[in-house]
Amino acid sequence: MKEPEFTVKPVALEEDFHQKKVDFIIEKLQGPGDYIVFSDVDIIVKSDIFRNLKQHIDNEETMVFLRDGEKLSSSFMLLKVCPEVLEFWNHVKLGISIDELIVSYTGKWSKLDSQKFTSSNSWNMQQQFCIMKPLTSSLGDEFDFAEKMFCMAQHIELEKYMKYVPENIIPFIYKFQEILYLSHKESNAGKN
Repeated sequence: MKEPEFTVKPVALEEDFHQKKVDFIIEKLQGPGDYIVFSDVDIIVKSDIFRNLKQHIDNEETMVFLRDGEKLSSSFMLLKVCPEVLEFWNHVKLGISIDELIVSYTGKWSKLDSQKFTSSNSWNMQQQFCIMKPLTSSLGDEFDFAEKMFCMAQHIELEKYMKYVPENIIPFIYKFQEILYLSHKESNAGKN
């Protein structure tokens, strides 16, 4: 993310990902700062994020979520550093879902624009997005990783990031490419 309004602090969360993610969010909500932007690593980041988030800050919203269909997603969020947001995330830590908790949340919250902040299954391709969450077909961890790589490669220059791809994933990228090719071939054969 190359916007001067943000200070980027990458953090690696591997085992027990969900619990460590919630713990990390709770830690950051204890300050200092006014707002935090949380993003999973597998988000495709474009531009104009700050400009699009600023309207939520100006509107004094305390939590703003990415949509995942009808559900709220913690994959990309804008969170105000304040007691009510900290309390909300302490309840998430207890195992209560965001969607269950949000109905009783008394703070001001909203959802991000579903096309500017989107997922690969809901983007309508009519406007540029700021961020996109690539979703997968759930073919297994390695294939899911490869599928996300293919999605990302359609929108950003991926070559400089390939050094971060685990070596054991490379064969699955080629296998996924073959699946795409065979699927394309099969669909074209059905047209004849």
